[in-house]
Amino acid sequence: YAPGALATVSRHPYFGVSQIVLRGARELERDSVLGAAGLRVGMSIWSVDPTAAEEQIRALAWVRDASVRREFPNRVLVSVQEREPAAIALVEGLQYLDRSGRILGPV
Repeated sequence: YAPGALATVSRHPYFGVSQIVLRGARELERDSVLGAAGLRVGMSIWSVDPTAAEEQIRALAWVRDASVRREFPNRVLVSVQEREPAAIALVEGLQYLDRSGRILGPV
């Protein structure tokens, strides 16, 4: 293969992400999930790293689990499982807590 062929193919508009589907987000805003994962419409599907994106999404307080999948040529599927608030505590203001005691965010 020619050295520049891979670079040319990866930048071709055919492989530009035109749709990002987000499932399972009720409390989380779409922009915060996609921003944490570094996903955006227009990026090359070849530059989407599902494993890294999943780790970055799981770092969000409300996220219990996440999965990211590329669907060639131009679609990305993101699924999240959110933590369920189980209590409210007074910790620097009112905060939601899940069953494990993890702080999810302000009420």
